[in-house]
Amino acid sequence: MINNDKILIYLGSDKFSLNLGKKLYQISVRKIGKCNFILDQSIKDKKNFKSTIKNKVFKNFSDFRKKDNFKNYNILINLWGGKIFSEKFLNKFEKKINLHPSYLPYWRGKNSAFYANTFKVGNGATLHEMNKKIDYPNIYVREKTKVFFEETGFQTYVKSVQTCLKIYEKYIKGILNGKLKPKKISFDKKKNRVYFKKEFPKNHNIKIKKNSELFKFIDKVKSLDFPLSKCQISMSKKNYNISIILKELKKK
Repeated sequence: MINNDKILIYLGSDKFSLNLGKKLYQISVRKIGKCNFILDQSIKDKKNFKSTIKNKVFKNFSDFRKKDNFKNYNILINLWGGKIFSEKFLNKFEKKINLHPSYLPYWRGKNSAFYANTFKVGNGATLHEMNKKIDYPNIYVREKTKVFFEETGFQTYVKSVQTCLKIYEKYIKGILNGKLKPKKISFDKKKNRVYFKKEFPKNHNIKIKKNSELFKFIDKVKSLDFPLSKCQISMSKKNYNISIILKELKKK
């Protein structure tokens, strides 16, 4: 039961001003009650997370080690924190739960929205059990959302965030009460592997050669862009308006 558990939450946030950290904090206090928080470096407005009698809030791991001890807890919940925990550290807890922004086993690791949008599959959210492997699918619950051709990567990301908040609020109490048990999901390790930073376009930069088909396409689109007659493209029996804005970036 939750009343007998000592719960430590490692809390992070997004970088797009969606107030994700604050929302996860509020859901935790409302649904779990007595739990303490360590704030990840991604949370900038740490003064807004106030300690109460029930909930202590530590500004980072160093602050936590000065004032408390991991031995005082038997459950760890990672909510958007960027830290990869060692197997030795995870073994300190009876339950270790992670909230991941994709439909595992699709897009393990970071940048899941980019890959979900690129391949048009795997968007959603998952609550799973943590172990030494990154986002390994011993899954409590997962929910899938569709990715549409016309949506941007950021729109895919926002849908994933909304789904994360939804399943966390709906299912976390059942997980902590033992009503929901983790189930191992079989998957193709080659197909559903972890994607690392080096596979994500550096600085969001896609290099285009002048004589490439993509260069010709961009040139044609901007050439056909007029106020009363926007350029259109036809794909999969659907028509879309398309505009491309080119703005030269100054070298730093």
